[in-house]
Order: sequence, then structure tokens, then C-alpha cells
Amino acid sequence: MTISRSRLVDTDVTRWYHCVSRCVRRSMLLSEDGSPGRKDWIDNRLKEHDRIFAISVGGFSIMDNYLHFLLRINNRAQPRPNRANRANRANRANRGQGNCTLIR
Repeated sequence: MTISRSRLVDTDVTRWYHCVSRCVRRSMLLSEDGSPGRKDWIDNRLKEHDRIFAISVGGFSIMDNYLHFLLRINNRAQPRPNRANRANRANRANRGQGNCTLIR
């Protein structure tokens, strides 16, 4: 059974969250040759999402097959987003890949 985010995340209790994501099937997140390309890409995407969404990245760690994020929910002086605003943010985050459209 799923739980809605409004019930799962309570900003009155804490605004900081530790999130972990792991690769599956023994895949490696970073290349074995040690090239910084993927790590730089992840760093840039985090900065981009920091600007798009109401979160701040307090810190992160990128390991061979794990990502750890320390995220803070920002309650900026933003009105509650409407459906069009959410679709716009999703498009910006995905750079048009998958094109989120507003369904009425």
C-alpha cells in the first residue's frame, strides 16, 4: 500500500532527509577506468534539481554502486504549485524527455 507524500514527509518534524539509491544486478554506477564523466554528470544534475525543485542538497556521496544524498526540504515563499506548474517543473527536470503534458 502506498502512502502519500503529504503523510510521509512531515516538515514540522524535520526538513532533513537521508536518501539512498543503489544500482541493481551488480551494475556499476561509475566506470571502472575512474573517469570523472558520470560523477560530474550526477553533480550537475543535483545542482539543476536544486534550482528546479524546493530542495537543497546538503551533501552527497557517490560510490561504485550507491548514491547517498542529504536533502533539505525548502519551504521557500512559493505558492502551492498547481498542475501546470508541476508539469513545467517535470519538463525542466527531464529536459523535454518524455514530455509531461497537462491533462485536463
